Amino acid sequence: MARIFLADEEDPAVVLRALLDLAEPNPRVVVWVPEYRAVDVPDELADVYQGVADTADDDVTDADVDALRLRLEELGGKVDGRWGAERLKTEIAALEALKE
Repeated sequence: MARIFLADEEDPAVVLRALLDLAEPNPRVVVWVPEYRAVDVPDELADVYQGVADTADDDVTDADVDALRLRLEELGGKVDGRWGAERLKTEIAALEALKE
């Protein structure tokens, strides 16, 4: 499962409708998580919705990715081992925005 964090200006109803429109009939799970202003969705749907394609970046080292994973965990986020640096940065930014 992936968690999509909403910006303050995003309307949860609009995001949920967009997710359901993108999902195949009877999606496995799409869950609103109000305390985080987030939606939990299957990974494949999150990838389609966000346009996220975790690709290898030649300039990013394993140590960089490890540091990003550690930072995400420090913020209380859940780390998916499949995520690359860009996805980790996105998740970190969303959690940092929630804490401001």
